[in-house]
Amino acid sequence: DADTIAERLAHISQLAEELTSQRAEERVGETLQVLVESVESDEDGEVAIGRAAHQAPETDGQVVFTTREGLVPGRMVEAKAVGTEGVDLVAEHHELAEAAR
Repeated sequence: DADTIAERLAHISQLAEELTSQRAEERVGETLQVLVESVESDEDGEVAIGRAAHQAPETDGQVVFTTREGLVPGRMVEAKAVGTEGVDLVAEHHELAEAAR
């Protein structure tokens, strides 16, 4: 019945999100090739969003950069995953990571 279908769908969706979040956590520390897709405004200012080679749209999350400095949509950049926000990776632009060393 409809209630059973809804219950099963919710269970599978939750499981898929948990697994995707775990996979994101496993990538922390990796260097990624990321396509910068957009620069968006939020309550904290502007944020750059991208997608790494392993991330499919609408299923695998995205890369949220720690800063938008030097990032423009359409540019492919190297970045280091430094954390996660659920299924999304938080990454530092490689040039900025090198400057911090």
